[in-house]
Amino acid sequence: MKLDFRVNGRLSQDCVLRLNRIAHDIRDPFTKLIETISRDQAASLDWWVALSLRDPFASPLFLYCCYLGLLKELVEAGIPVEEVVVNSPAMRQIASRYLEEARVEAVVRYQRSLSERLKRVVRPFVYALYVPCRYLRQKYWAWATRENARPLPTNPITLIDTFIVFSFSEEKEHYYPGLLEQLTEDEQAAVYFLPTVIKLDKPGELFSELRRSNKNFLLKEDFLRWSDYLFAWSHPFRFLPLPRKVFDFLGFHLFPLIDEEAKSWKGYENAFLALLNFRFALRLQRSSIEVRLLVDWFEDQTIDKGLVAGFKRFYPDTTIVGYQGFIPPSLYLSQHLTELERQSGLLPHQLAVVGSGLQSNAKRYCDALDVPVGPAFRFRWLWEERKLQPDPQRFTILVSLSMMPKERRELLHSVERGLRGVPLDSVQVWVKPHPNTKREEVEKGFGKVWPSLFKFVDGAFRDVVERSNLLISNTSSACVETLARGIPVIVSGSQTGLTYNPIPDGIPKKIWKLCYTTEEMTRAIRFFMEEQQSHTDEFTALGIQICRDYFAPVTRESVLRFLQLDNGDHFEAA
Repeated sequence: MKLDFRVNGRLSQDCVLRLNRIAHDIRDPFTKLIETISRDQAASLDWWVALSLRDPFASPLFLYCCYLGLLKELVEAGIPVEEVVVNSPAMRQIASRYLEEARVEAVVRYQRSLSERLKRVVRPFVYALYVPCRYLRQKYWAWATRENARPLPTNPITLIDTFIVFSFSEEKEHYYPGLLEQLTEDEQAAVYFLPTVIKLDKPGELFSELRRSNKNFLLKEDFLRWSDYLFAWSHPFRFLPLPRKVFDFLGFHLFPLIDEEAKSWKGYENAFLALLNFRFALRLQRSSIEVRLLVDWFEDQTIDKGLVAGFKRFYPDTTIVGYQGFIPPSLYLSQHLTELERQSGLLPHQLAVVGSGLQSNAKRYCDALDVPVGPAFRFRWLWEERKLQPDPQRFTILVSLSMMPKERRELLHSVERGLRGVPLDSVQVWVKPHPNTKREEVEKGFGKVWPSLFKFVDGAFRDVVERSNLLISNTSSACVETLARGIPVIVSGSQTGLTYNPIPDGIPKKIWKLCYTTEEMTRAIRFFMEEQQSHTDEFTALGIQICRDYFAPVTRESVLRFLQLDNGDHFEAA
């Protein structure tokens, strides 16, 4: 058997199933391992922002541990292993040592393109120049548009963390839609948004638009000083070298993997932003701006740790609410906060989730965490009456894509293959890219001739999904959102690694299916095509219950409670 243990390596069906079972089996001991590794470094912010070891979208460590667990399981089961392909020198070292000790005559082959090897060498030098220049460029445009800046607030404010991707739209609010609508004008005047700008195309135009916006924005660039950028830039010199210790997991010595990641500089930009967030809290405090409440869009990424640590240090009396405004997949390990993170001052005082069905899972590794239910802003339409229905003459399949290239490419290929066994005379397939992804990226990333059956669709997700009979997706909260409308879902399992299934365990599987193979995909599509009429009432009833359990309504009362204004302590305009 040949095992492809590269990050995007393709495995056999049996190995994929084994790998995902192992991932669920080891996620608890893996989390304890990361706590053990971090304990000696717990007082160092540089440590916490340098490595996102529990974030599988930022670090390959958990995937590598699953690979090693798979290798061990196959060897112990007596299944022949002839070759293991890796793209990590550390993985080659660890796997070779294990196979040698297990007396298995298998070749561990390091396979990496010349361009990948060059990137590894030059990345530290490029990042050390590119990253600070990129964010200093944003500071320049903030300075260039400063004459249009609003006066600083003089009364206590509510500060809400948000993101701007590519461009800013006054009409489209992606993270907190409906929040301001539930507030009076005076209450709105005390709310300030704190944007993190990413994937910036036209900085001058963007900062001018932010200055002219009807919403209140506080721009970090207005407060940060040159010394703060120097502080962030010098992070690697404070962080390295990593103390050499023995970190054993499943019988493997993991230090080479951790050391390799630390020296890769892959997390440098996130660490840079995290440390700017930390220093921003300092500068804001010295500007004598009083913050009564900070709402952080919280995914427990390094930028969140920097912002929370800064406000806990420089605004010790300010309440911090982390808002998990989506439904995280079960293997998105960093979403399960830990007790050590709490003790280290890196977690908000509260973690607001969007439904009561998510509370217990959020406290999985930190029972002391306060987890209230907040409004499901991005899903508020689920509480409105359904406006649209599918075309009765056609079976409409909606394919909702992730913003991550690998996941969306795998999904499109899986659907394209699965449809080959389906009668297509009455089928139409709509493809909806992630809001932060352009169509050209999707087509280019597909890697083959674009299928004529696949039609891109525009418009709000609500309008598109309500006109669909079936959703096929993978990592997106859109899966649960669709189920809450009584529309069945197929989750496409990964063929190159772990499957980040967003559907909680508590949702009955009769309304959704997880498919790894082409045959499973074909059977699932045919099943929902043939059974949709007989299950309509049952699916509708299930949808109503799912909505109640996982999506809290957006009302004035829920918004005031979320912003901690429900005690009558409303503020005048700042």
